[in-house]
Amino acid sequence: MIDEASKNEACGEDSGFRVDEREVIHETLEGEAVLVHLGTGTYFSLGGSAAEIWPLVVAGAGRDEILAEAVRRFEGEGGTIEQEVGDLLGQFLEHGLAVAAPPRELPDTMKHADGPATPYLAPRLEVFEDMQELLLLDPIHETNDDGWPKTS
Repeated sequence: MIDEASKNEACGEDSGFRVDEREVIHETLEGEAVLVHLGTGTYFSLGGSAAEIWPLVVAGAGRDEILAEAVRRFEGEGGTIEQEVGDLLGQFLEHGLAVAAPPRELPDTMKHADGPATPYLAPRLEVFEDMQELLLLDPIHETNDDGWPKTS
């Protein structure tokens, strides 16, 4: 976990995000994203608008671009959207789901096209620790760069 000062610095202007694919696996199905942090055995469910924000983080977008994209994408009060999505980005950092990195520009295919906005639902990051022991025992953790399983 990161301290509050580091989180604030990482969430500052012009900061981007990166997902460490060796530590975090994720899948989005039917509008809900599920993430697993392999280092802690904690898994997460993204609800509300969070499942639509996560791909922007995976793409390495900067904080400012993510907030602007959220305001374009969702129908609602811009200040509320920016505050709640900004808080979500901080939670991603706090739980080690993303790390600060230089921002990358979003590809045009990920930007909201002109048209009707989606009704805004506050982003939710649900944290589940009930399967930590089982997930940490899983042999997927015994891997190396050549793949699974790691042999001695």
